[in-house]
Amino acid sequence: MDRADGWNRFADAGRAILVGGAIIAPLWRKDIRSGLNALTAVLAVSAGSKAIKAFWTEPRPNGQNNNSFPSQHAADCFAAATVLRRKWTNGAGPAAIGLATAVSLARVISGKHHLADVVAGAGLGVLAGEFAADYRSPLSEPE
Repeated sequence: MDRADGWNRFADAGRAILVGGAIIAPLWRKDIRSGLNALTAVLAVSAGSKAIKAFWTEPRPNGQNNNSFPSQHAADCFAAATVLRRKWTNGAGPAAIGLATAVSLARVISGKHHLADVVAGAGLGVLAGEFAADYRSPLSEPE
């Protein structure tokens, strides 16, 4: 395994842990609303990022394809981390933002994205997370 592959695996694992944790951990604590907020944020930013990628073809630094902009990893991670930061006050939020940042930087180091790609993805993720953190699903419990 070369260095780029190692960073890429780290980014994949970090995204899975962060997104999965942001959805499952609140449900485990019977905080259905926060789990649905995280799911809403990730689904929304994923759809938005894929739509942008369909129209904005930017070559990846490693030349693999033209799907560099925006970074889906950064968008997903920052959407989940933003909901955690907004909903949980036990220190999970800053740790989640730190992991989202590490995943995003790993995508640059591995040659999958330019810095602008991860900055744009992070911005989209934060926007989705901020909006979704306030969303009240009809499926969630009343206050």
